[in-house]
Amino acid sequence: MKIHLVYQPKRKKPYIARWYEVPSSAKASDGKPRQRNRFFATEASRSEFIEQFQKLSQRQDPSLGELAPHQLIRWQQAMAIAPKADPVEVFRFWIRAQKEKLKVEERCLEAASADYIRSMERVGRNHSYIGHVKRALADLRDELGNKLVRDITVEELTDHLFGLPYSLSS
Repeated sequence: MKIHLVYQPKRKKPYIARWYEVPSSAKASDGKPRQRNRFFATEASRSEFIEQFQKLSQRQDPSLGELAPHQLIRWQQAMAIAPKADPVEVFRFWIRAQKEKLKVEERCLEAASADYIRSMERVGRNHSYIGHVKRALADLRDELGNKLVRDITVEELTDHLFGLPYSLSS
């Protein structure tokens, strides 16, 4: 694989390693090569990356199937962060976290409003502003009921907002 060396002096990290990958997955149905870039602060760090990248891509076992170079890079970065971590355990942890995230998304309007008010208090928002927000959220809850936040539609929110007793000002 050919890696192009690019220098753009106005960038924070001006040294760029650029290459193109032909996607092998079904997601990328167009089959067009995808440009990949890595940015570096120094020319030496870019050269070191290219050297390691080429060594690694030559050692790749063809029986493993296609691993796109950008996936290989991400894997290297993850292993540099936690070299003793077991990848299977990391993936299991990620799946558990996603399930927990879904539970959070199952919140009703009242609970979500209370969490939002607490976060505003935690960051030190003005108490009078928090009072206005509490009233606005209570009005929304009175109008829509205490339904799940994810079940509130854009149309319901739009109708509520345009039904507020305020006029446009310029």
